[in-house]
Amino acid sequence: MIKALSALAERHPSAGFRKRHVRLRRAGHPWNHKRVWRVYCTLKLNLRRQRKRLRALRPPQPLVQPIRPSDAG
Repeated sequence: MIKALSALAERHPSAGFRKRHVRLRRAGHPWNHKRVWRVYCTLKLNLRRQRKRLRALRPPQPLVQPIRPSDAG
């Protein structure tokens, strides 16, 4: 299991645990996710979650009130 996980980590460094586990299952390995996660963490392969980037804030615009009820603006 260690060899298989290390090989996947070298081939796909940005892939997370779930994708690597799916690849192992498709390759025919019968290991369940709990066992794979335990070895995955032992090998220090777990990646930190990336923070979402903040968008630039726009200054608020005043709301435009229509003059007539059917006025689209």
